This record gives sequence, C-alpha cells and structure tokens, in this order.
Amino acid sequence: MERVTYLSLVDKIQTEADAYVYLERLRWHGTPVCPHCGSIGDHRFLEFANGQSRRTNRGTQTYRRLWKCRDCRKQFSVLTKTIMHGSHVPVRTWVLIIFEMVSNKNGLAAREVERKYGLSPRTAWFVLHRIREATMREPAASLFSGVVISDETWIGGEPRFRHASKRLGSRKVARQGSTEQTPVVSLINEEAGEVRSQVVANVNRRNIGQVIRDNVNVAQSVLHTDGSSVYKEIGQSSTITSWSTTSAVSTCARE
Repeated sequence: MERVTYLSLVDKIQTEADAYVYLERLRWHGTPVCPHCGSIGDHRFLEFANGQSRRTNRGTQTYRRLWKCRDCRKQFSVLTKTIMHGSHVPVRTWVLIIFEMVSNKNGLAAREVERKYGLSPRTAWFVLHRIREATMREPAASLFSGVVISDETWIGGEPRFRHASKRLGSRKVARQGSTEQTPVVSLINEEAGEVRSQVVANVNRRNIGQVIRDNVNVAQSVLHTDGSSVYKEIGQSSTITSWSTTSAVSTCARE
C-alpha cells in the first residue's frame, strides 16, 4: 500500500480538478456509483464544453466533475451526499484539512485552519465540525468480523506521582487497590487494521461485553484476548444472547 504524506498529497492535488479525480479514486475505486439510486458504472460523464471548465450561474469558474445516471437520470458528483456537498470551500482545501486532522495526534484547532488556509473563523469552525461529525460511527456501520483482538488499558498518571493538592483521597485509593486512571477498551480488526477504542466506567464483564456487542459480529469472528477472567466470563455469559456454543467466537485465545 502506498504511503501518503502531506507533501505527496500536495503534489497529487495541485488543482481543484486533481482533487476531484483523487476523491473519485478513493470513493469509487475507478467505477462511479450513483449516490441517488445506487447503480454502478452505467453513467455518462458530462464533458466540459469545448474543453474548457464550466462556469456557474454567477460566472465563476468551476472544475466540478459531473456525472449523469442512466437509470434515475439525475446528475451527481463525487461530493454528492458527503460533508463537502454544497460547501463553497475548495475541494482541495477540504482534502488537505481532513488529512491533517486524522493524522495529527493532538488534533487541529479552528484558529490554526483559519491562519493556514485563509478561511474565515466561522468557516474554519464549520469545516472542522463537519469532519468531526463524519468521523462518528453510525449505528448501522459495519461490524468487525474475522480475527478481532481485544485489550484494555488505563490512561492517566499514577495518583502517587501527583502533587498532594491534586490527589483525591490517594491513601484510600491505594488501600482499596483501585485507580483514578481512565479505563479504555480497544478492539482491533486484524485483517482491516482498523482500531476502535471506547472509554468505559470500569473493566468488568458487563461493560466489556457491551463494547464487543456494539462493534463485533460475534457469529463470524474469533476473539483474541489475554488471560483475563473478564473475557472468560463474557464467553460463558448467557447475557450475550448472540453468542452460542456453536459460534465461531472463542472465549479466550492465549498467545
């Protein structure tokens, strides 16, 4: 798989037309799909008149690549029914901001986008919020299948290393054997390489089981975990009705 960096992306999409072609390759993999009726491939590309770029009703130049479906007779582009649809922000700017946002571990501030891409404060805020909304997984999104790896960790500094003024009952916490850190459960789809992480109140059978039910197709998956007793209880629990003795899911795979 080709590694994409910010500089290589800038070289690929130097113009608006390049940005449209790049998005078409990512979204359609070379075969246009009508977002209105779902038909594949049977579409007519609306060529530019006399080889020139189109102009809008206001007379401004546009490089939008339009297609017309032969089934529903509707026009569409690669932006149709996406977060970029109907936006006056250049497509090239959208692509670069999305790349920066998903690759920056510290996130991206609206003020930074405003300064870097010459957008107004409201436009920069609008773009970032649309991207954040798009990254939220829909309830009907596909579930993990195949080999799924599950593990949990606790994020945050140890209470004993904090200043005394910031420790909330540190002696009691240490005596009870608990922690003030935040527990996070992560699921990894080994084939796709996708990772989904979720904060839980505490690590127990109920919370871990809910995370697995929401993200994994247990009837078509094999769960690999460590030797924690929590996962053994999940596999043997009758509260997870979608798991059965004939399921392909293993309760625990020790490595």
